Amino acid sequence: KRLDPLLPIPRNVADSTQKDGEYIVPRPQPLGTTSESSDFSLQKSGDAHWILAQRQPAEVWPVAHQYFEDNGFRIAEERPQTGEFSSS
Repeated sequence: KRLDPLLPIPRNVADSTQKDGEYIVPRPQPLGTTSESSDFSLQKSGDAHWILAQRQPAEVWPVAHQYFEDNGFRIAEERPQTGEFSSS
């Protein structure tokens, strides 16, 4: 059985005749940070929203859990080992 349609070989394949430096890829720029950066940020994707904490789940869990309960959110599902819970 022929493999041509399954494993096509690209037409522009680099070879040993290319000179060094012809295909230099620029390094990505570092993400900027400010002195005002926080350990917490609000993230969203579509209808989903979440808080991203740059701390250990065990440190944030009790405070976040209490905050959401005090503000009237009903906790529908909990995963303390990963620091996740869903409200309804």
